[in-house]
Amino acid sequence: MEHPFWGNIKCDASGCTAGITFAHPFFGAGKVEIALQNGPDGMIPSEELLLAYADTYVYFLNHIGSRLFVLKKRMFEVFMEYLKQNDDDIQTLEQHNDYIRDLAFIRVGPNDRVELCFYYSLLNAPVHSVIFIADRLYAIYDEPE
Repeated sequence: MEHPFWGNIKCDASGCTAGITFAHPFFGAGKVEIALQNGPDGMIPSEELLLAYADTYVYFLNHIGSRLFVLKKRMFEVFMEYLKQNDDDIQTLEQHNDYIRDLAFIRVGPNDRVELCFYYSLLNAPVHSVIFIADRLYAIYDEPE
């Protein structure tokens, strides 16, 4: 399906992806896939939802500096509080930033919801996701309903 903002949207059993990609220097030179939140009943999002997703994405891009500041600060706090081991060489936020630069994909939804999924080798998991809703950052398990 071709969309004026999202480009060639492809949908399969795992969801929908946009025909455009996301890139930012903080995350390196590469581009990552943009996933689109499914519509009701797991269906392709309606035109109305796709326009809402576009508004969300544009807002995210327009506020990327403050969003990255929050992401870096909060992930470093989580590391220091829950993950740091006595023998870790990571002492500063700048050192920790290297561990959150490997973005796997982002997922865009309505109501200013953007999920960042990145490879975070400091956790015993292949990827870690956080969700921005407006300017607040949430873990998947504490996202408001």
